[in-house]
Amino acid sequence: MRFVAAPFDALPERGLPSFDFVVAHGVYSWIGAHDRRVLRNLIAARLAPGGLAYLSYNCLPGWSLELPVRRLMHELAAVTAHAAKGPADAVDAVCTALEQLADAGLGYFHQHPALAAALDAYRRSPPGYLAHEFLGVDWAPSYSVDVADEMAEAGMVPIGSATLCDNHPPLLLGDRLAARIAALPSSRLRRLAVDFAVERRFRRDLFMHAADRSHAAAVDLDATVLLGRAAGAPKLPATVSVPRGRLTFAPDFVRSLEALLENGGASLAQLCDALAAEADLRPAVRRNLLYLTAAGALQPYARRSGRAEPGQPLRFPSVTVERMVATAAKSERYGWVASTLTGAGVRVDRAEAAALLRAVAARRADLPRGLHRLRRLGLVR
Repeated sequence: MRFVAAPFDALPERGLPSFDFVVAHGVYSWIGAHDRRVLRNLIAARLAPGGLAYLSYNCLPGWSLELPVRRLMHELAAVTAHAAKGPADAVDAVCTALEQLADAGLGYFHQHPALAAALDAYRRSPPGYLAHEFLGVDWAPSYSVDVADEMAEAGMVPIGSATLCDNHPPLLLGDRLAARIAALPSSRLRRLAVDFAVERRFRRDLFMHAADRSHAAAVDLDATVLLGRAAGAPKLPATVSVPRGRLTFAPDFVRSLEALLENGGASLAQLCDALAAEADLRPAVRRNLLYLTAAGALQPYARRSGRAEPGQPLRFPSVTVERMVATAAKSERYGWVASTLTGAGVRVDRAEAAALLRAVAARRADLPRGLHRLRRLGLVR
C-alpha cells in the first residue's frame, strides 16, 4: 500500500483572484519538495501585498526520535500491502509488527524507552490519521528556520505564530533559559533555540507578503487590536494555564477588566489606559492582557459592539446569521454561527439556537437566561 500526495501543478494559478489570507493547514509536511515549491509560488502569486499566509507543519527536533520509526513503518506497510483489506487493516498490521519487534528486544526501542508511549499513541490513533501522518511517500518534518528561508524566497516575512503562547517565551521557558536564549545574537537562532528548548513537534507559522516589515510597522496594533472575552464567556478566570505552568492574576485586575469588557471588545490601548493607574504600570498591564489572550481567556474581536437600545426588540444582524442559527437549531447537537464581532465562528448548541429563534420571533427585548453570551458575541442585537 502506498500513500501519495496529489501534485499542485494542476492548480489554476492564473484564474485565481488576489487573497488577503491564504491558509495551508496539514499540507506542507505531507507533500514533496517540488509541490512545496509550487505551493510557495502560488502563495507569492496570489497573496496580496500585506496579506497573511498561515502554514502549519511538523517540526524538528520534536520528531527526531520517531523519524527512524516512521521509515520502518513505511517499509512494513510496503510488504504487508498485499494482504491488507484496506487502510485500516494495513495500519493495524503495521502497528502489530512494530509491537512484536519491540517486544522481541529491537535495540532502537530498548535504547529509547520513550518510544513505548509513541507506539501506544499509534495504536490509539484513528487509522486514517496514522496513514496520513506516517505512511505517505513524502512525509517529512522541517526545522522552522529552513521553512522561513524557503518562504523568504517567495517574498514572505515571518511575523509570528498562530499558537499565541509561542510568541511569548516567558510562557514557555524558565526565567534562566528564557534570558539565555534572548541573549542570542539573531532572531533566527533564537527561534531555533526555542524549538530545541520545548522539543517542538508542530508549528503554525504566520508570514506576511512584504519585501520588508513596512506594512506591519505602519499599523498601530495597540489602537487597532480589539480584545474581548473568549467565546463570550460569562467570567474571566483569575488563573490560566500556559505551557510553562499556571499564571494567576490579581483579583482586582480581573474584576476591573471584566467590567470593561461587559459589552464586547475594546482596543488594547483603551484597556491599558483604563487599567493602568500610573504610566509606569502600563507595560505590565499590556503584558497581562497579551498573556490572557495567549492563554485563551481573551480573544481578538473584529469590531466594537454598540450597546443595545433599551426596550428595542431583538433582531439578527443579518439574514446570513439568521439562517446559520436556523441550521444550528436543526442539527443533531450543535452548529457554528458567524460572529459579527469576533469575525470567527461561535459554537451554538441545538437548544440555544432554538431559544434564540423563538426570542427574536416573539420580538422580545431581552434574552432568556443563559443566552447573554450570544448577544455579547453579536449573534443578536
